[in-house]
Amino acid sequence: MYEAYFTKRLLEALNRAEQAADCDERSVHLQISRHYRDLLEAPDKRDSLRHTTRIAATLRYGTSLRRVTVSDLSTGGFRITLDDPLEPETPVALQMDGFAPTDGLVVWRAGDQLGCKFVRPLHPALVDAAIALGTEP
Repeated sequence: MYEAYFTKRLLEALNRAEQAADCDERSVHLQISRHYRDLLEAPDKRDSLRHTTRIAATLRYGTSLRRVTVSDLSTGGFRITLDDPLEPETPVALQMDGFAPTDGLVVWRAGDQLGCKFVRPLHPALVDAAIALGTEP
């Protein structure tokens, strides 16, 4: 169903990696390309159990910082509500209150809902701790 979209995003990420100005930028685009490659191989596969949450956090993207609430958390990613128009493949960093920032990438956007994938999956114990300590903003 989403094969054309995932293929387009994969090719865009590979193209951006080739045109990257430095190693860090190239690495981000290659990670994005691997994500879309994985989605093409198994589009309906969920990598991890999702938890409905209300965790206060700060989202950093570019030079912007926004307070958000994490409404869905797993070892692989998270969902938030954000009015700012971030597009798929935008690098972000999520800092849940009481935890160190974790790098991620925007995967999808639907209205004001934003789904992101962590660059490196969280340890399950960290997810459990974030849920246990989670508070509303």
